[in-house]
Amino acid sequence: MTQTEQEFFKEKCILITGGTGMIGRALGKSLSKLGAHVTTASLDLDKPSWAEDHIQTDLTNQENAESLILAADDKFQTHTQIVFHLGGMKANPKVTLEKPATFFTKLVRMNTNVLEACRLARIPHVVYTSSIGAYQESTEDLIETKAYEGTPMDSAPGLAKRMAEYQIQFYKKEYGLENFSILRLTNIFGSYDIFSGANSMFIPSLMTKVKQYREDNKPIEFWGEGTAIRDFLYVDDCVEGIMKAAIYGTKGEVVNIGSGSGTSVKEMIKLMKTVIGFEYTFNNDPRYNGAPRRVLNIEKAKELLKFTGASQPYRIHLRDTWNWFLHHKEQERVDYFQEKTYA
Repeated sequence: MTQTEQEFFKEKCILITGGTGMIGRALGKSLSKLGAHVTTASLDLDKPSWAEDHIQTDLTNQENAESLILAADDKFQTHTQIVFHLGGMKANPKVTLEKPATFFTKLVRMNTNVLEACRLARIPHVVYTSSIGAYQESTEDLIETKAYEGTPMDSAPGLAKRMAEYQIQFYKKEYGLENFSILRLTNIFGSYDIFSGANSMFIPSLMTKVKQYREDNKPIEFWGEGTAIRDFLYVDDCVEGIMKAAIYGTKGEVVNIGSGSGTSVKEMIKLMKTVIGFEYTFNNDPRYNGAPRRVLNIEKAKELLKFTGASQPYRIHLRDTWNWFLHHKEQERVDYFQEKTYA
């Protein structure tokens, strides 16, 4: 980021929902270094070391969402200037298919509550992070002009993400508001990711398997042929795109944040092997290949946000993520699939 872009955040009062997650932590840490006053909010209890305040709350409750914005105002005796709404739900494809009602109802409630509270509080800059899963499946790179065609590839969560996007666009139509930005993020990986359990995604799940491989010394078996093409982006690069959305805005339009290229599952596994070393096999059953291609076109982000995608080769980011995984205890995180929530 340029010096001028960095100075934009100095002394700003900022709220990050989902602030204890992978992206939220990386974003908050970066903002704090630039002199921003950062408050985080999530279901988790622990306050990040760089945050000036942390609020444990369930944002599927409307009163909680509204009081959260007021609590941030009271903390700094000034108006919250930027809200990064990263809060959401994360799970692997199996859980997504098995619990569509949980995904849809909780995501819709949370997004509706937070975005409406931001509108009522007249927050100057609001950045909402949606997902690549809100697009329909395609054999071509996913582009914003086709954002609302077909059925979302991630079914219930993809549809819930679209609902929030529509809410933002309706604000623009009815109230003339252009201070809300919409970002559709690709597959993000890095430190503080979820490395085990039902909510683990491809790269952290693979690293967990490699760690187990080192204990058992048995080759890792992957289902499918490894031909599916995916778009992977390191968390720090994703954070740069999110921060630039606050600076330049998207005026309620969808903008993609991805790496700028596609990588097959097989290529990523081979690359991972060169970084950390392990043996593996594919069962070569095409039924488990998944969608053939999920890659974002980022030309609009380059034009509007001056965002250029991946900053360094995957090898460097995979090594850094692996080293973090080995030397840090995975943090216990509360999620919306658990029965207990917090008032």
